[in-house]
Amino acid sequence: MFFIMFAIYMRLFLLSILFVNTKSLPVYPLQDTGNTAGTATLFGEDKDYVINPLSFIDNGDGTITDSVTKLMWEQSESGEIGWDGSVQYCKELSVGGYTDWRLPDIYELYGIVDLGKPLFSTPPFVVPYPPRSGEAQYHWTSTSGREERKYPYKWAINANGGAGDKPIAEAISDGGKESFRAKCVRTAVPFYTVDTRYTVYNLGLVAQDNTNGLMWQLQEPGTMSWRDAISYCEKLVYSGYDDWRLPDLKELFTTVDPSRLEPATNTLVFTQVEPVADYWTSSPIASAKQLSTSWIVQMRAGISTQAAQESVLHVRCVRAGYIAS
Repeated sequence: MFFIMFAIYMRLFLLSILFVNTKSLPVYPLQDTGNTAGTATLFGEDKDYVINPLSFIDNGDGTITDSVTKLMWEQSESGEIGWDGSVQYCKELSVGGYTDWRLPDIYELYGIVDLGKPLFSTPPFVVPYPPRSGEAQYHWTSTSGREERKYPYKWAINANGGAGDKPIAEAISDGGKESFRAKCVRTAVPFYTVDTRYTVYNLGLVAQDNTNGLMWQLQEPGTMSWRDAISYCEKLVYSGYDDWRLPDLKELFTTVDPSRLEPATNTLVFTQVEPVADYWTSSPIASAKQLSTSWIVQMRAGISTQAAQESVLHVRCVRAGYIAS
């Protein structure tokens, strides 16, 4: 028995070493989605958990500060632009007396998305936008997609709040058919960092994300409908905790590793994920008729999209998370 337990602890110790990154990772509380859609009869939907509400401070100089992460954002944005141009646009930007602007990564940009409203329409962001062309609208990020394909891909967020990697040739300024823009960010105040992204606890039952405080269920229950998924997580007593919930879209998206494919996540941590599995979030599509559709994350490529709530998809529950001060 001693040798079995020793072997288990050694495995977890070795896994913890594998989770150490070569560079420090920033620590931020995670913003809520802003989604207020849902039903009155099913507790556990996105709207039922208010942890870090979207909140912005207008600095009165063309910049705004995210009250949750303290990141500072350009209040306006670029016109239609290619990816290379978006990087240069942020590099040359001078607003609010600052010149250290940069193109945000996918997690930073996703953080300020309000799923209850059109993309970045929450005041004090500038509304209306300059004229756009094309039907689909996207905002670039600095995050690279999987480079094994013929053309370079970069991650982007579309006007509805979905995320995925896009070929950089699709921007209108590059001769493509879709409209892309850039919104720049800078680090307004110092924040602390961690060297280890995930810590596995309780003999492999749970993993805590040290960058945002979320704790994840590692032993997955299988597949079920959206309503059953919400009920399952609400009733779950697991690894000594009874405050589990179905993650919202932003929470589940933090488990995506944009550089990986099939699955697009860290399989040293999430060992039970299937290569092409789709996972439920607690976030219904606000504009969906009769709220019959919800956000999902497709772990094959990590993109966020939607599915009918009657669909039978995978489930992973979450709890905790850092609260903004």
